[in-house]
Amino acid sequence: WSRDSCFNVITNYESIGFGQSVSVYHSHIVIGAPAFSEDDGMVFFWNYDSTAKTWNKTNKFMGRDSQYLGATVSVYGSFAAVSSPYYNFGTLEKAGTVYLYNYQTQDAGNLGWIGFQNLTSSLPDRYNEFGRSLDIHDKYLIIGEPYASDIASNSGAIYIYYYNTTSGLWIQDARLKSWDGNSDDRFGSSVSIYQSGSRYYALGGSPYHSQEKGAV
Repeated sequence: WSRDSCFNVITNYESIGFGQSVSVYHSHIVIGAPAFSEDDGMVFFWNYDSTAKTWNKTNKFMGRDSQYLGATVSVYGSFAAVSSPYYNFGTLEKAGTVYLYNYQTQDAGNLGWIGFQNLTSSLPDRYNEFGRSLDIHDKYLIIGEPYASDIASNSGAIYIYYYNTTSGLWIQDARLKSWDGNSDDRFGSSVSIYQSGSRYYALGGSPYHSQEKGAV
């Protein structure tokens, strides 16, 4: 391994958390800076130019209202998911949301990233932080909500979505909870999803399960 590139941004803000979250797939890189502008957050997209052999910044999106945009990011194929775990859902503080972007032809005829959908918990509540973790693989997206409390306080939950090619939208497929969840397990603090053959595997971490011994 040798260093290929170094990514940074020029800003008047001293602390933006650039690089707190990163994801790469083929010619796409997504980098989150959730502390930008007093935790409004920002996410940056780079695409690789195979002719010039350089990475070029193509798009950036800024959050608002201290929603912490870019806390977690994931990119796969032509889709990217970016979380805002401090997003306020109505009067529910820090309920959280996940924004979805698609790499496609824009109005000027150039390829770029366009936001087209945002996801929220089917059981939103204050401080649940939906989107604290996420991962995309193929046609499935997994999202963690570690502070969900429908089993016990902060027991946690994870959501699985699939991409519907007919509607062009991501649809909730399942909401999973730990079968032995207890208070403060924080199931969904970390997640991962992967396909092997005809099977899909989903993982959800509970780092505080069983007196902080942890479980997956």
